[in-house]
Amino acid sequence: MKTDMENLHEGHEQSEAEVKMDSTQQPSHDHQHDHTMEGETMHVESISFGTVQDGNLTYYTCPMESHSFVRMKDPGNCPECGMTMVAKTEPFDAAQQYYTCPMPEHSHVVTEEPGTCPVCKMDLVPIEN
Repeated sequence: MKTDMENLHEGHEQSEAEVKMDSTQQPSHDHQHDHTMEGETMHVESISFGTVQDGNLTYYTCPMESHSFVRMKDPGNCPECGMTMVAKTEPFDAAQQYYTCPMPEHSHVVTEEPGTCPVCKMDLVPIEN
């Protein structure tokens, strides 16, 4: 028969094992890293809200003019109205400064001019690429 201390210790070991198991079940993808396979060459430059290839910037934006500040790297739905975003390609100027909202929830707000976030009214900050 186990003592109360042995039972307590055994329960503690089990919870540590469960924690270890939980932390390795599925890796988080809430970070940035290179998915390029060894030996593969990429000729595309990535910026926070789009990709640059052959001197052109491609990103996804809302088709509604009032949501033209929405710029995202991947296709999907507009976070403001839910409409399907469309691809937009324009010449890329490396000297152009872009601005975004400092709130992670509003990282889809990207403009070419300083100002305030149209969602929360915070001052936009320069994007560093």
